[in-house]
Amino acid sequence: MLHPRTLPPFIPFFLLLFLPHLALAQNLPPVPEHQQFISYLQTLKQPFLSQGVSPVVFNSFISSVSYRQGVIESDRNQPESKFTPQKYLSYLVSEKRIEKGKLLLKKHQKLLQKISDTFGVPPHVLVAFWGIESFYGTYTGKVPISHALATLTFDTRRRQFFKEQLFSYLLLRSEGSLTHDNIGSSWAGAMGHMQFMPSTYLQYAIDYDNDKKRDLWESLPDIFASAAHYLQKVGWKKGQRWGRPVSLPSTLKPENYKKTLPLNQWKKIGLRLWDGNQLPTSTIKAKLIFFDNNAPAFISYHNFNVILRWNRSTLYALAVGLLSDHIADKKTPSNFAAPFTP
Repeated sequence: MLHPRTLPPFIPFFLLLFLPHLALAQNLPPVPEHQQFISYLQTLKQPFLSQGVSPVVFNSFISSVSYRQGVIESDRNQPESKFTPQKYLSYLVSEKRIEKGKLLLKKHQKLLQKISDTFGVPPHVLVAFWGIESFYGTYTGKVPISHALATLTFDTRRRQFFKEQLFSYLLLRSEGSLTHDNIGSSWAGAMGHMQFMPSTYLQYAIDYDNDKKRDLWESLPDIFASAAHYLQKVGWKKGQRWGRPVSLPSTLKPENYKKTLPLNQWKKIGLRLWDGNQLPTSTIKAKLIFFDNNAPAFISYHNFNVILRWNRSTLYALAVGLLSDHIADKKTPSNFAAPFTP
């Protein structure tokens, strides 16, 4: 999870475990000498200390950190663009993920409903984010976060963003929110069950169980409430769904594909629900999501754009929406996901 959402879209950490091997990108930056790497990081010391980072924390960080070429390789090989929508969604919205999500929704229904009542985000949506980000806490990352963030800060491609993340991480350490050096993260430094980036953790994580810690690894109250708090703050509208799968009329003109129109207008143009029934009568604004004639189409609403604030990938947002619908047993065609037939 990223804040601000300025990174290009990337696949959640756990999905990398299931993808076939990807060829390493060409023209990777050369591995720097250790002293060159450390010397650059030392230039951050005074600016970071002046903004609240503890000297003890910074010195501990600098004495143990090392450059990780594998992090750069992962950054240059984000696999989302290499797969069809069908293949991408077949990984993220699988039968196994749906069934486990249903079981966990039932198991934690009371807690999830309490959090939903507070923040307005439905339980099944929170469970879907949980399932997509870390397969319900199973895969939270094994790359030591200090090494990942230092490497990406040294790299020039997105230095400013990762400098902010490194500062936020060290500030969390200084405040005592994070208590050890080598927390496991994704290659990009995303942490915990919901894969919060450090700046997101700093601003939006919540101590919902009142134990004086914002624990995104062991405390489900903190994990669910922090995700709901973030979604609420970036604009989630209570009572609205993310969107729905639709069927398109053969007469639909290409110039309409990128328009945002009231749902009533889409209805007049000839869009129908995926099962052939009429769209609801509503003035809610909606946008068509269409890939090609070999993939299904969708209508998206405001909350779809909120999901995009979490991860700026249309396919990622579709995966969250479809998984949440399946977990909640909403009427969704199985061939639109779970499995998504190539």
